[in-house]
Amino acid sequence: MAVETCADTEFRTSPVARSYMRLMNPASHDETIDIEGTGSADIPPFSSFILTNLTLRQAAPTTRIMGNDLTQGHLQSADLWVGSRRLDTGDVTFDAATLDVSISGLVNGRSERLALAPDPSAPATARRTSGHLLIEGTWIVMGRTRAFLHVEFDDARPRPTAAIVRVAPGDAPECTSPSGTTLDVEGVGTAPGGPGLELVWDLSNTVTVFAGARGTTATLRAPLLMPSDAPVTLRFQALSGGLSAFDSRTVRVVDTVPPTIADTTVDVGCVWGSSTADPQQTTCARIGGTVADACSTPSVVVVRIRQFTVGSAIPASETQGVNCITADPANLDERIANHEYEVTWHALDGWGNASPDQVARFRIFDSIPPVPGCVFPHRITMIYDHPAP
Repeated sequence: MAVETCADTEFRTSPVARSYMRLMNPASHDETIDIEGTGSADIPPFSSFILTNLTLRQAAPTTRIMGNDLTQGHLQSADLWVGSRRLDTGDVTFDAATLDVSISGLVNGRSERLALAPDPSAPATARRTSGHLLIEGTWIVMGRTRAFLHVEFDDARPRPTAAIVRVAPGDAPECTSPSGTTLDVEGVGTAPGGPGLELVWDLSNTVTVFAGARGTTATLRAPLLMPSDAPVTLRFQALSGGLSAFDSRTVRVVDTVPPTIADTTVDVGCVWGSSTADPQQTTCARIGGTVADACSTPSVVVVRIRQFTVGSAIPASETQGVNCITADPANLDERIANHEYEVTWHALDGWGNASPDQVARFRIFDSIPPVPGCVFPHRITMIYDHPAP
């Protein structure tokens, strides 16, 4: 017998084969309830099997069960019956932990529910062959009565299909702003024999849904997250009459473009270099710059600051990795211009992209005439400011 590996499928009880639940009570005769209904299954091309959307009900308007009249009887079960499938035969054995089953209905006109426990000695099984699904299993009712379920399904219609066919500009697009970028997506969905077809897009991670749309094509905004954050999932669903299919892709918006530097700036406080306003010389002159980045606000990273006595080619001092220039206590007030400073720095964006190093050399002078409100104002003379060689 050929074993079928197929797409997800909807089933209906076979019109030419009998489906039933047989109650076997050692103290009385067996009772059989003819049943009918539908179900569907996920049958991937590997050793798993998931039965879902199982809806089974009594076929006759009234059935005798344990000496009582049962009407509107139906089988209530867990949403998913999960099993393992042998690839060579197609035989499925269900996990008993997923087989939560009960019989509900009107017993002599009163609403009743009868719980069934899986029989560990006879686990429920299934076999999928071309166009057909057989399910059998035994449950225990009220301690000693056993309920044997025999269901023969025929294919009703296959589940829809869904495929993502285009994601532009790709699965790893470059950000265009701090909020990320836009994705143009296109999908193909089908619903053979279905009552209708709805196509749904969403872009999400485990915490947040970032965007959603409907239709064959859509434009979605994908966020720029931090490199340490999980990527987002682009999901395309085809929905039709209770059945669904989906396709998905992982998308991560990236920032690979480093910031750019236009020039170097020096921020000198109003007391810097003043022997009276800052006698301990604790005030820093700090390096900044005119920088640009499409996706984040860059920070300034100082690589090295070298101090020279004017006219000397040999540095008098050097610091690394600190954005702070303090005045020389031996050259304060009008003598602060006795030094030149050479700074090597770069800009760093939020994703860790660094611009090429920039090198600037400058002198700091006291400002004449004084600037209102500033104790010891300054002016900067830039000697050079360009990308590092």
